[in-house]
Amino acid sequence: PTGAMVWDPSVAWPAQGELLERIRHRSASTVEFDALRVSEALFGSSTEANFLLVGAAFQAGGIDLTSQAIESAIALNGVAIEANIASFRWGRAIVDQPERVPGLAGSARGDREHPAVIVDTDGLEGETRRIVDVRVPELVAYQGRACAEQYVSAVQQVWQAERRVTERTDFSVAVARGLHHLTAYKDEYEVARLLTSPEFEADLLHEFPDSPRPRYNLSPPLLRTLGLKGKVELSSRWRPLLRALARARFLRGTPFDIFGYASVRRVEKALAAEYGIMVARLAAELGMDNYDRAVAAAAAAEMVRGYEDVKLANVALYREAVRALDQTAT
Repeated sequence: PTGAMVWDPSVAWPAQGELLERIRHRSASTVEFDALRVSEALFGSSTEANFLLVGAAFQAGGIDLTSQAIESAIALNGVAIEANIASFRWGRAIVDQPERVPGLAGSARGDREHPAVIVDTDGLEGETRRIVDVRVPELVAYQGRACAEQYVSAVQQVWQAERRVTERTDFSVAVARGLHHLTAYKDEYEVARLLTSPEFEADLLHEFPDSPRPRYNLSPPLLRTLGLKGKVELSSRWRPLLRALARARFLRGTPFDIFGYASVRRVEKALAAEYGIMVARLAAELGMDNYDRAVAAAAAAEMVRGYEDVKLANVALYREAVRALDQTAT
């Protein structure tokens, strides 16, 4: 569905459980394991996950080639040859000895970027809990622990309101996804953090060991407001400044946030606040007669995608969709 998601922002990626069920239903047999976590456990990064899957598919009989042909192709490609071959062989071993997978996944790096992050998520269960557990460290890295705690508190309130009405969890799942999506928008501070994170730089060096130092191509809205067209290319000598910008994320949303005065940033900030107010209202009014409508309104946040003009256009579509849902309630 990736192509459809590009052209139509209302198309959502299927939930993991739903997607797995579709695959299981249409396949004679399946091999399932968390390739990202196993890759991190074995290699310290997620880059090798692709060849873990290739190795697993080969060992399961899904690739009509010889192992020698696949390894020769990896060597001919010339990128991270040893690691990719090792990953391919580990994928084969995982299918041959599946009992080894739980130990590997359990020993994964886990929260390498955000160690010792503790935010109380008690009370949440199932898919809602899983989503929150993934998003909390991301929000801590994005804006700090207080931001993550506010997110968890909002989801917990929705969860409690939902439990008073039904055993379904569609609403709390949609809120857990939508609130994170609109809260952690990629502004200048976040882009700087992602570009200079040790994990990203290590993966880049591993994937392209012989490449020259990276160059950053950026197009911040503030510079376009000043009349600059196109992207700005910065050499690696600008990395310390990007690191300083990433550490200045505490300015986000304050009067000292110079980037926050750009029109798209003002819209993003307002949108997150609007969503929180809407979700609180939906939770307070939640009943079986309006449950599906609440789910649709909460899930509509996924429509907000893209950058700059594309994003602003999708924001208009999102707000229109929410208004239409409100009108059906009256």
